[in-house]
Amino acid sequence: MGKEDILKRVISLSSRHGYIYGSKQLNPAGVGGCYDYGPLGVELRSNLINEWWTEIVRSREHIVGVQNAILQRMPSLDRQENLHDSVDGLPLSPSLQVRCVDPGEKAEGETCLQNDLHQGTFAHFSNTLGLLHRRLPFGLAQIGPCFRSRPSSDGDSSRFIFSAVERTEMALHFFSTPKTSTLWFDTWQKERLLWWRKFAGVPSGFTATDIKTAGHVQWAEIQFTFPWGVDTIERIANHGSTPVERLQAESKTDLQGKDGRKMVIPHLIETTSSLEAGLLALLLDAYQEKSRTDTRGKAVVREILRLHLRLAPLKVVVLPLRGTRELRELCDYLGKEFRKAGINIRCILEMAPSLENYYTMFDEMGVPFTILLNENTVKTGIVRVRNRDTTLMQQLHITEVRDMIQRHLEAD
Repeated sequence: MGKEDILKRVISLSSRHGYIYGSKQLNPAGVGGCYDYGPLGVELRSNLINEWWTEIVRSREHIVGVQNAILQRMPSLDRQENLHDSVDGLPLSPSLQVRCVDPGEKAEGETCLQNDLHQGTFAHFSNTLGLLHRRLPFGLAQIGPCFRSRPSSDGDSSRFIFSAVERTEMALHFFSTPKTSTLWFDTWQKERLLWWRKFAGVPSGFTATDIKTAGHVQWAEIQFTFPWGVDTIERIANHGSTPVERLQAESKTDLQGKDGRKMVIPHLIETTSSLEAGLLALLLDAYQEKSRTDTRGKAVVREILRLHLRLAPLKVVVLPLRGTRELRELCDYLGKEFRKAGINIRCILEMAPSLENYYTMFDEMGVPFTILLNENTVKTGIVRVRNRDTTLMQQLHITEVRDMIQRHLEAD
């Protein structure tokens, strides 16, 4: 199977099971290059965003979150280059302009939908520096929508959500002392690569480039081997002191931070990643095909979406093998127990012609665990739990199942 075939099969599986659709699939008025997310896709997005936010913000004392409006003034080119470095490998693409300017308002430039989070996040620097008593290091994190200037071409649309017109950027502006900026630059490169690899079935598929330099900026990229070739999902850049020096000169405000008892100009290290590019990389990494022989002796290919347990949209499916009232009540009990623990669960009360059909569907959906209930469960409380990755069945008492699955989730 060629690499292009893998992308086509992932796109087909995504549409079949409610992950991702081209907007035109669902809505005749949909725009080319835009994508809609179904029930499983929304949960997958939410899980990856939550993992990023936990890693970058919630687990660190000196990084805080911010959010800015997506409508911004697009300044003249000279001023724009002062706000964000435009160098080889770090291009500034034009924003998608919208006509929503107040006719009575005089201002430089057009009102635009943001094409990256740099300007909006950096605008919080001065205020947050004061709120944090000028202590270094500190960081500003933001997740927000960004827009490309034009819908994807036919070539770009073959890259699925990687080239979506509307994308979600996950960005961190980290401000350090001059003497520690190189160390922090190296640290963020290592940490970001390890973070992506943590969720991968094949960690070596995610790699980091050598450090590149242009002007005062150094940067490295985290890349993944997509069907069309190696492409970037995240960039880590060391801008040095230049952005803060420029802002200080423009605002005529003291923007120095504390390095012990000394006051210094902070250095900026910026990490930016595309949620859509990362999602596609993880979907491609998780997609597997296994050959098996069915009950008639015929060889069939089994598709599996082996998503990391923490990212899997639906963690557990409960499947009663009879439609009795007692088994439905046990389904309700398990549903309440798992939801109290914040674990996404679904109960399937409609029976398929065979269990194998269900296993096939759940594996394609990426469901890590299937809990089987039968008449014996009513008498003994014993359930069978199927593991997606091993296909092995484990017998447990119904009161032990939630804790067992929770331990798996926490261990990963």
